[in-house]
Amino acid sequence: EAEGGMRDLVQRANRVLILDGCGMACATRLTKGAFPDLEPQTVFTDRLFECDQDLFGVDEMPDSQISANAGKVAAQVVAKYFQ
Repeated sequence: EAEGGMRDLVQRANRVLILDGCGMACATRLTKGAFPDLEPQTVFTDRLFECDQDLFGVDEMPDSQISANAGKVAAQVVAKYFQ
C-alpha cells in the first residue's frame, strides 16, 4: 500500500512509538522499510517482563500470563512515554 489509512497517520504523526514484541524486531524493521526517514521511538516489549525463554512465542503462555505481562508492559510504557 503506497498511501492511505495507517500510512497517512504515521506520516502526519508528531511522534511514532513502536511496541515491538518480536525477538527479531519485526515491527521495527517493517516500519523502517516503509518509512526509511522516520525516527520512531521503539520499545522492545519482550524485555519488560520475565518469561520462559524456551517458549517460541507469547501465544504459548496461558491467557492469564499473557494478560499479566501485557499489564506490566502497559504500565511501564505509560510511565516512561506518557507522563
